[in-house]
Amino acid sequence: MLVTDFTATTKKLAWKDFVKNFCPPEYRIKCDEWSKCRDAFSGEDAIRAAGERYLYRPESKKKPAAWKAYLDRAKFPAYCKDTLLKMCGILSSGEPEMQLDDLEFFRDWATSDHGGLVPLANRVIENILKFGRYHLLLQVGDTTQGQNLFYIDHFAPEKFLDCDWETEKGESYLTWVLLDDSDVVFDIRTKKRDFDRRLLVLGLDQAGRYYQARIKPEEWEGFDILNPNAGEVEYPAPYGVIGSRIPFFVFNVTDRSFGHYQRPPMIDLVNHSIHLYNSDAPYQQTLFMTSDPTLIRKGMPKNADDPKLGSDIFQDIPADADVKFLEFSGTGANAQLQNIQLMQADAEKMGVSIAGIEGAANASGVALEIVRNAQTAALRIINENIGIGLQNILRFAYQWEHPGEDRESVAEKIVYSPSNDFADLKASSQEIVQFATNRKDLMMTKEEMRSWIERNAGLEHRDWIELEAELDAESEAEETNNFANMDFNRLAGQGNGQEEEGGVNNASTVE
Repeated sequence: MLVTDFTATTKKLAWKDFVKNFCPPEYRIKCDEWSKCRDAFSGEDAIRAAGERYLYRPESKKKPAAWKAYLDRAKFPAYCKDTLLKMCGILSSGEPEMQLDDLEFFRDWATSDHGGLVPLANRVIENILKFGRYHLLLQVGDTTQGQNLFYIDHFAPEKFLDCDWETEKGESYLTWVLLDDSDVVFDIRTKKRDFDRRLLVLGLDQAGRYYQARIKPEEWEGFDILNPNAGEVEYPAPYGVIGSRIPFFVFNVTDRSFGHYQRPPMIDLVNHSIHLYNSDAPYQQTLFMTSDPTLIRKGMPKNADDPKLGSDIFQDIPADADVKFLEFSGTGANAQLQNIQLMQADAEKMGVSIAGIEGAANASGVALEIVRNAQTAALRIINENIGIGLQNILRFAYQWEHPGEDRESVAEKIVYSPSNDFADLKASSQEIVQFATNRKDLMMTKEEMRSWIERNAGLEHRDWIELEAELDAESEAEETNNFANMDFNRLAGQGNGQEEEGGVNNASTVE
């Protein structure tokens, strides 16, 4: 924190100057990155509204009308938004395991905006995927007003301005946190909405007691963290118990470190999409220029009426005048298009790779399992990291309500474990057929193939001895590589509980 005299000049600091003086350099750098990600995931309207921030403005487009036409023709691809929807869908596909004891109200009412734990987890997932960081604060409700004992507030990445922490016996805990708590406030007298700039300080005072203080930005420099001396100071105390730790939780991509800023998982796709946006703008300009030739008039008086154009209109012009269309060469259009198509292919590959589905439709057998496991590994880390963070919040709340409980007892009563079902391999009928057909190319034994299909098609286990005779009878078909009489589609249907009429649920046909 910058230490200077508290002067009237400080009070006049603009917000950007406040951030420059009081926030860490890493925070200031990340703010630009978060802003770019927010616009990219919002889509084309947000990107276009930012104008020259994302689109290069050629010298020929300095005039407002020319620039607006150039800007409106450029297309921003939807790869970011589409990939985000896929990834959120994958990570939200399974229900978490929850054991909440007397915090059961969190299941359906975890946040101030009436959202349950699962919607809250989905919100954290979406923001981690967008920005690589998100923040939650455990708040104490007013039970006299019918509120639950606790609820959870959430803060966007740029709202967390700074903090400090100490380490004691291997445990790191926050000593103070500075948050941007600004909001638009409605004045009931003037019927107007005004932006109210304010800060929220979370701190431990001289006695180690947790408090919250809402202050103005100009009050921060003179604010005494150990003895809060400004703003509205409150000591949250459920059942009269004042906390000794700050219940503020940081979520990063792979950890929950207070001072660790990680790159957003999809920042490369964001940058690639902006490059595509800048490539498409001149290409659309080329198409416009080559498809809409410019009319040139030579030797005509400046006050002459605009000519009426059309093949059925007769034109009178002075003897020494000339009217013609100036056409532009489109030789560069093909090169521009090829470049855009290459970039689009890279973006599409990048998007599905991030979502963990690339190659899943074309791979077979062990290769399919390896591809899916490898591509969902990063998503599993995000999923498990968020799950641990939410579980920590719940256990913190429980221990605050029951200060006499030890950690082992709390761990048995409060559990939040996210589902990783999205990473489990579930083979489709086409994949099983391809797998069995290509068994020799994969250099797999009969037992390896039988085991894989049994595991991934949901078939009942059959001992090797039972199948050996049937396998011997099929050896001739295998030696000739002739599988025409082997009904793999029927087998796959049985594996999914879709037995055909007259069929027998038997795995021997693939052995």
